[in-house]
Amino acid sequence: MLSFCIVGGQKCASSYLQFMISEHPNIILERGENTYFEDHNVDQIESINQKINKKYPNADGKVVGIKRPTYLTNINAAKLLYIHNPKIKIFIIVRDPIERFISAYYHLSKSSYIKPVGLNQTIEKLRNQNFNINDKYNSRLYSLLSYGKFQKYSLFYKKMF
Repeated sequence: MLSFCIVGGQKCASSYLQFMISEHPNIILERGENTYFEDHNVDQIESINQKINKKYPNADGKVVGIKRPTYLTNINAAKLLYIHNPKIKIFIIVRDPIERFISAYYHLSKSSYIKPVGLNQTIEKLRNQNFNINDKYNSRLYSLLSYGKFQKYSLFYKKMF
């Protein structure tokens, strides 16, 4: 069973926190990000629990955790985390939203997830909502805004846990 989960926000130093926590000898925190609770429904919680127990069979009293920044904005993942362990500790990492937006823009454009048309043009496109959000490219574009809504999602986690 997981003891903690590091969630968002995107481009808020969650990887750095993961690295620092994983240095502790009594903590098991796998490298990279984890998708156990992403795109699943409540009916699959037993399968998720089995995967987790299989992955960490010999935790020997160590604290086990995972990291996935996008869980911050994924309400379903939050619900599944709660069902998995109502006492799980949630680490929510935030950053100045404008700095996060700029960092995410350059990250997504460098990774070819969004078209590198320039920061000002991207902001204007978002401001005018001149795109189809259901398109995969545009959903990444919209994530520039949605992943910065720290208060909305933090309050949801606060109510749930």
